[in-house]
Amino acid sequence: MTTYLIRRLIQSVLVLLLSSAAIFALLNAVPGGPFSGLRIAGAGDKKSQVTQQDIARMEQLLGLRDENGNPIPIHIRYVNWLKKAVRGDWGKSWAVAQGQDVSFLLKSRLGNTILLMTSATIISLLFAIPAGIYSAVHQYSKFDYLLTTFTFFGIAMPVFW
Repeated sequence: MTTYLIRRLIQSVLVLLLSSAAIFALLNAVPGGPFSGLRIAGAGDKKSQVTQQDIARMEQLLGLRDENGNPIPIHIRYVNWLKKAVRGDWGKSWAVAQGQDVSFLLKSRLGNTILLMTSATIISLLFAIPAGIYSAVHQYSKFDYLLTTFTFFGIAMPVFW
């Protein structure tokens, strides 16, 4: 049993590494860079304030380029990203909260998430256990068929509904 568990654990680690490497490679294969949507100063728009130097500095901060402005190879960026992910340094959020650490945002919302998850689990167990016992005792009854149908619909329904 322990050899089976060790083998499954090693397989899980390999699957996580391969899937994260594939996702990282696909995200880096997308045409353009993270700043390709920005309007560059001097490109026909007088109101633009982003310069090529600003973009180079942002790429250096993101770890896309080294101190000399040369692109960092993808395998080195992946290893650096993986090290940060294992340490819990997930960077800064630019979509939800401008410049705040992602780990801080996760920690600030974790309490409410656990409360909601625990409440939903307790409520569902309060209904599921008695219904399952009744259905097992009264097998092949109309209630059993109704409960089985309801259960199949509940399993098939997406979580966000």
